[in-house]
Amino acid sequence: MKIDQSKLGKYLPESPVNCKLFIDKLKSCDRQELHELLKSITIWHIETCVLYDWIDVLDLFDSILEEACIQSGTWMLNLDILHFTTLLIEHSYSRHIYNSIEYLIILLQSSDLNIVCGVLSLLYVSSRRSNFITRLKIDKKQGLIYRLGFLAETWGGRENGFDLVRCCSIQNSSNFPEYAINFHFPYAITSESISKQIDILNVHMVGSNASSVMEMILDEHKLSEDKQIKLFTNLLYSVAIEETNNILYDGLIEELVEILNIQNPILTDIKVSALETLTSMVYLKNTIKYLSYLEEIIKVTQINSYHGFLPTFVREYDNNDRFPQSLSIELLSFLYHLAKDEKSGQALVNCDIAQSFIKIINYYDESQDFLVLVTRAIHIIDLITRLDMTSFQTNNGLQIFINRFQYEITQCKKEQPFIIDISDINQETTSTTIDIQSPISSISQSKCYHQRIALLKSILNYFKKSFTEPEMFKITHNIMNDSLLNSFKHIITDILMYVLLKKDLPISKDIIESLPNIFSGLCLNKHGLDNFIKFKPFDKLFEIFLLPKYLPIMIKRHDNNTSLIFGNSIDELIRHQIILRYPVIISIIILIEKLVELGNNDNSNLSTTNVRISIPLVDYITNITCLIKGVINNNLTDDHGREFVRLGGLKALFEILQMKYLPVDFPSSQACQSVIALCKSILTLSIKDDNLIEMVITNLDTILISLTDFYSNPNYDSSLLIEELSRSISLSSSTTILHKLSIVHSHISLLISFCKISKNEVRNLLINFLSNEIGIRILKNLNKLCLTLIYEKSILLSLCSFETNIIENDLTTNEIFIKTIKPLLYVSSKLSQALSEFYNLLVKQCATSQMKPISRRFNQQSFVYTPTKAATLVASILIEVLKDGLSFNLSANTNLTENQIEKLRLTFFICTIGFAIPMLFDKHHHPYMLMLQQFELSKTQDALFSALEWTLNLINLNVKSILESPYSISKKSQTEQNDNIPFNPLDYLILTHKRTFHLLTNSCSILWDKPYLLKDHATKIINNILSILSHILSGEIQIQKKIQEEEEQQQQQTCLSLEFFDNFINSIILKILDKLPDTIYKMSELILTIIHHNDIKWCENFLEIIFNDIKTNYLLLIDLLNQQIFLNNHQNSLLFNRILLILLLFKEIPFPCLQITKKYSLINYFSMLIHHNYN
Repeated sequence: MKIDQSKLGKYLPESPVNCKLFIDKLKSCDRQELHELLKSITIWHIETCVLYDWIDVLDLFDSILEEACIQSGTWMLNLDILHFTTLLIEHSYSRHIYNSIEYLIILLQSSDLNIVCGVLSLLYVSSRRSNFITRLKIDKKQGLIYRLGFLAETWGGRENGFDLVRCCSIQNSSNFPEYAINFHFPYAITSESISKQIDILNVHMVGSNASSVMEMILDEHKLSEDKQIKLFTNLLYSVAIEETNNILYDGLIEELVEILNIQNPILTDIKVSALETLTSMVYLKNTIKYLSYLEEIIKVTQINSYHGFLPTFVREYDNNDRFPQSLSIELLSFLYHLAKDEKSGQALVNCDIAQSFIKIINYYDESQDFLVLVTRAIHIIDLITRLDMTSFQTNNGLQIFINRFQYEITQCKKEQPFIIDISDINQETTSTTIDIQSPISSISQSKCYHQRIALLKSILNYFKKSFTEPEMFKITHNIMNDSLLNSFKHIITDILMYVLLKKDLPISKDIIESLPNIFSGLCLNKHGLDNFIKFKPFDKLFEIFLLPKYLPIMIKRHDNNTSLIFGNSIDELIRHQIILRYPVIISIIILIEKLVELGNNDNSNLSTTNVRISIPLVDYITNITCLIKGVINNNLTDDHGREFVRLGGLKALFEILQMKYLPVDFPSSQACQSVIALCKSILTLSIKDDNLIEMVITNLDTILISLTDFYSNPNYDSSLLIEELSRSISLSSSTTILHKLSIVHSHISLLISFCKISKNEVRNLLINFLSNEIGIRILKNLNKLCLTLIYEKSILLSLCSFETNIIENDLTTNEIFIKTIKPLLYVSSKLSQALSEFYNLLVKQCATSQMKPISRRFNQQSFVYTPTKAATLVASILIEVLKDGLSFNLSANTNLTENQIEKLRLTFFICTIGFAIPMLFDKHHHPYMLMLQQFELSKTQDALFSALEWTLNLINLNVKSILESPYSISKKSQTEQNDNIPFNPLDYLILTHKRTFHLLTNSCSILWDKPYLLKDHATKIINNILSILSHILSGEIQIQKKIQEEEEQQQQQTCLSLEFFDNFINSIILKILDKLPDTIYKMSELILTIIHHNDIKWCENFLEIIFNDIKTNYLLLIDLLNQQIFLNNHQNSLLFNRILLILLLFKEIPFPCLQITKKYSLINYFSMLIHHNYN
């Protein structure tokens, strides 16, 4: 089955060049050409690669395997495909994607034993050091194991005197014993409970192959599917067998070893299979089932003895003509697995087999095939010398390793002859000279064999281990001769620096993260450091952050951020080599400038074919800021940050927020937050340097001035955002205003982050900047922008909700249009939220001495804070936005109806209240005294009371919180500070209560008489007014007590007339209750408040009024019922409300209610009413 590429990851690493070329060549071949090409490949000569690169080739092979499995008649599957696939699987990773297993299972039943062997080899390689088989689906895995079990069952030859060795030794089939060529297959028919047997004499002469014999048998015998498979498997052997379930029978290991001793070149593949089987047994040594077989292998192969079979066999390989390549590789693989086990490894030490491997390493063969054997020999010696170094030292092993290493480096120089020559050049020189002995084109085509690279790696790994071994110290500390040093120099300087600093880096997360550590190693001495600097490495290195192919490895997974880790490592590199700080910072600034160029140049969004492509600017920004953060913020010192600022990095970084082609939602993205966090860190590290705040303020002022036409729209007769959108659609132009609003949002977000810095130096810097001429202009323009955004949001919301549009527009309100205008609504809403947060934080900066809300302990005296002149000025400008919002009113407008104007005004008041509450009170409802003072001085409170019918929730003041606020300012003038204006919260409360009560008793009288004007909101609004009246009455008592404490004779001036209050309440309570019965609960709360603050006489008078109403309505009800006339809804409501009110009052003041109930005999009335109703 072909590989399902839809389930693969989005990122696939780039194929090696030689691998890609060979794949293209394979894909271009026809069947005959493919056969000839694959036939020539016996050893893998291509780089180790990811199997993903070969998907197209594997799909092609899959089609061929499918044809082989379904084609009827005679056919032949070229073994080249199976052999090549085996080599490919062995030299690649991600082998789990191989998806032709169902055809391999079918081919295990092929009549051609060569194909069966090819499939077995492929399965063997796929499962080695892999979970390929265990990851198969259950049906495929069971089918595979089922067939492998039949193939592995004993064939019964040894018991009949015809073991493997004799079978392999007979050259003519006529010499086979008679019992070996007769076929017997017993089976049982379960349904009939009888046993039968298939007998065929001279089976090898009956049919042309096992398939034809199988068809003849099935014509006469009806067998189940499992018996058919077993029968066919037995026919393949073409010998008589016994029914048995033993797979690894006694004597099998001895037979396999005996096969190796047969001198017949034709049997190479059989010997390879025998070695593979022995290797598998060693590999499975840790399982209980196969533990005893390892000891038997050691015994049969005689590896404990110098003159034993296997040591002698290996020395014959060493002294005589070389074995075939496949046999040699499998022999060394077998020895490698033996060496990994401690017991068998010690046996190899005892037989002195290391001498043979050293001879292999010391044999110089020019063929690449031999490099595979040398590499494996080194791996085996590495394992053996962990147990014992004696033989290795006796045979001068280390020097042979050094000689081999130098030889391979010399060969590399022949294939890759260039030597990097970096002459002494000054800092202005940017060119690097590469001295080569052949044209540059040949360098790109020439490459060290990948197998030589593996060999060099294995030698270097052995060197690393040997140089740290105490036993090797005496012979290793003097080996660094000139030739070895030159070999290392060629790798480190001529190759490593060239690969890392001139060529494209591999797309590997591990490699990218480890590069700075590699650089640290290259710069350990002065020579390496000088060469490294002259390479000018960082410009090339940092370019990976602007290349799309590296994005997948930069993605943050869990807490692992490649960009940040890379930056931290660069910081460590700088701290070890401080001279590198300047080139690193310069390269980072160049990187930022390239990023800004990408974000400002629309042409960069076009490919060479003029097809628009998407540039992942936001991802680039996130990764680059993480890189810079890792370099600058990895420690508590500000050295790197100061250098970054000194070299102009701050200006370059700030330009990111103003790039022309950023998405409009950029201010809310993680990328923007990364830039802001980086700026905040730089400001925190270098507080004395106010360049950053000045830059933000100056840029914000410029942007706001460019938006003057947007927020200077006094008539509010059109939406500039929608008009711009209309023009952009019709003229294919950009939405400039929208983009500028997004930039303003980014700046405001940056200022918000500055406000959250707890250091007083930053706080003072920010307030001082905002109190100068530019800062004041910014705040005033932001106030205008706030109001304009409220207006724009109102229009956009009406369009999105399909309501009656506030303005007329040529664009049709439909789903497409709504989708089009949603970015406008998103930008305006998010900017409004950011402005609100910014204003709230500025209020805390100006009105308090600390940023965190104060939670005072019991009886703790509040701290008196004296605001600075700058803070007072900023506060006075901030409060203007509330005044303008509460004073908003539109004159008659030809484009808007009266209803639309009122609706827009209501929206302004609601949004202004949303702004006002956090600007005047903290989250514990403690008021900021400075802001209340400015609220009063600026006449904003006048505007509030003028619009009270729209903002009833705002003035629900907590008297205790105001009188005991922790944010107090001086109540008296201080002669030493002429600029200080005193503020007495008691006077403020008295004035507020008076004005509120006056407004409710005069301006709101229409609400009592005509509640229907409020439609569905009448009950809610009246309930709020009743709550305010109750609150005012409670507050007056506290005010009186406070006045008495301060011993000020202001009672006549400050207190409301309680008699006047009582008269007003008496005149409206029952009227409201009659017209809005649902207000009875709030009404009862108000009545109880009045009762608690008046004498018992008032309570008795009020209760008498209620009971008189109940008695009157009761008598009316009885009279009408006697006349069989029912009460109307209004009459029912009156009686019900009075009775419910008495019940509510009974819970709080039971005794007065009980007395009046007894006085009027209400119980008798109620009893009579119930009785009358029952009858």
